[in-house]
Amino acid sequence: MPAKDLYLAFPVWAYNSPFDEPVGQLLLRNNRLKLIVYEPTQ
Repeated sequence: MPAKDLYLAFPVWAYNSPFDEPVGQLLLRNNRLKLIVYEPTQ
C-alpha cells in the first residue's frame, strides 16, 4: 500500500502564532506537516 500524505488546513490567523515558535518551525522545516493556509471569507 502506498504511503499517504495528510494535509492540515488552517486559517491565516491560526497559522501565524504556533508556527512562529521553534517547535513549529522544526516541524515545517522537516516536512513533518503538510499545511494548507487560507484566508477565510466573511
